[in-house]
Amino acid sequence: MPTQFRLAVALESYRREHGFYLESKSEATLINHLNPHYLARVIRVDPWHQPYEYEGTRDGFTLRSVGPDGKSNTADDIFLPGGSR
Repeated sequence: MPTQFRLAVALESYRREHGFYLESKSEATLINHLNPHYLARVIRVDPWHQPYEYEGTRDGFTLRSVGPDGKSNTADDIFLPGGSR
């Protein structure tokens, strides 16, 4: 399973248990809350060795990889939304 999907599955598990998603704009906060209970292995970077970008509210989240070019807001960015965002 790709790492971005592992993070999304962990976030869904967190939401099921707590009733809401993590409210944060910090990947570090995300990992600190998910590991080790919801995420067995710490995932800090995408397949291109760049940190994931996370933005979450109680109702939803967006998890983004900057993609192969390593730059934000370009055509190869990979977005994974969750919840009602």
